[in-house]
Amino acid sequence: MKTGPFSLHLGSPAVGLVSLALALLAGVGAARADFDDALRAFERGDDARARQELRPLLAADNPAAFWLAGRMAEAGRGGGPPNAAEAAKWYRRAADGGSVPAMLSLAVLHLEGRGVPQSDARAGDWLRKAAGRGSAQALLLTGAMRLEGRLGPASDAPGYLRKAMAAGSGEAAVLLGELYLAGKVVPRDPAEAYRLALFAEGKGRLGEPFAARLGRLLAQAASDLPPAQ
Repeated sequence: MKTGPFSLHLGSPAVGLVSLALALLAGVGAARADFDDALRAFERGDDARARQELRPLLAADNPAAFWLAGRMAEAGRGGGPPNAAEAAKWYRRAADGGSVPAMLSLAVLHLEGRGVPQSDARAGDWLRKAAGRGSAQALLLTGAMRLEGRLGPASDAPGYLRKAMAAGSGEAAVLLGELYLAGKVVPRDPAEAYRLALFAEGKGRLGEPFAARLGRLLAQAASDLPPAQ
């Protein structure tokens, strides 16, 4: 994997683009009333029931069903071993039907080069499409790519992270707060870092690695605040 000039440590491992993408996708779902039974079966590990619920939806060209079929193929839960190439085919059908989770899944496959050629450009194309549909995850991942010097200058990253925050991402606030605390890409500003940490905290429970990073950001930004006048 390519590496860029920026590493945000704050006492923890640097941001890894693929691990960040996978953490984001762990919380991605596709909500539709006619799809709920299949998704619930998948989430509780009842793969046989999930496949049963998916059959009529797949026959009806349901994009959400195509996405879940891809998830199952990728994880080896579709009746065979893990198969990223098959998953990519399902994701592409879903994405062509407008599924934002499928666009994100395709972006991750291209970032990793699993089942499809490794291509930052193609990953970026799918992220732009997802962002155009209001995906906070796509905006966050695009900002993270910029921080690694991929698909554009790192100076663009804060703008993408701000847009992700506006779309509801507490995770973007954590990354942006780390930038302000470290003085990378943006001027060092512990007060702004602390405000961003409070914003992220107000968004509710964050998944890992963001929850741990938020705790460190809150503590370090608070300790670096100038004394009250």
